[in-house]
Amino acid sequence: MKLSSLLCSVLLLTFAHAGSYTVQKGDTLHKIATKNKMSVAQLIKINGIKDPNKLAVGQTLKTSGSTTANESKGSATHEVAKGDTFYGIARKHGISVKQLTALNPNLNPSQLGIGQTLKITGSPAAAVASKPATAPVSQPAPREEIKQAQTQPAPAPQQAPPAQPVLAKAMISEPITFADFAAKHNMTVSEINKLNGWNYSDSDVFDTGSWAYIIQK
Repeated sequence: MKLSSLLCSVLLLTFAHAGSYTVQKGDTLHKIATKNKMSVAQLIKINGIKDPNKLAVGQTLKTSGSTTANESKGSATHEVAKGDTFYGIARKHGISVKQLTALNPNLNPSQLGIGQTLKITGSPAAAVASKPATAPVSQPAPREEIKQAQTQPAPAPQQAPPAQPVLAKAMISEPITFADFAAKHNMTVSEINKLNGWNYSDSDVFDTGSWAYIIQK
């Protein structure tokens, strides 16, 4: 069995010609491309590979051949076709979505257009630094408005509304004439007579314990 396996390996190496590679167990397109000092896109292009995840052990891949000018410089591109998705393009070319995003920083992955060209290999494009937001600068008021504001008189202070008169009941603590009682409460005799429904004269005397309605002003 060992001799048979050795013979098979020798035969594979014998029939393998320069510019080709025979797929071994555990191989990936990335690993094969690295071994042969080429890009994954170049390997896919010259072999017409439809699905980079379907490699068969013993399959022979070309590792040299005609490539486009962009591919020979290590900057292959992909033209978006109908049905393409960002993930599908990355998978097809053996790179991660993160790598594809880094190579195409100004591209919206959810808005691919048919015929659009994506960069597949090469150095990631430098991200454009966004300018820091600046606080809005307040504009000074025109001189005319400042002058008007300075010449306008200050508003006069508001005066407190006059106190409303309050009806109160005044008790007589000692004998007093009607005239003196009215003067004591800043009222006239006629005002107190009208308020209480009386008809007393100025000389009438209020006795102790009497009371009368007055207006507190």
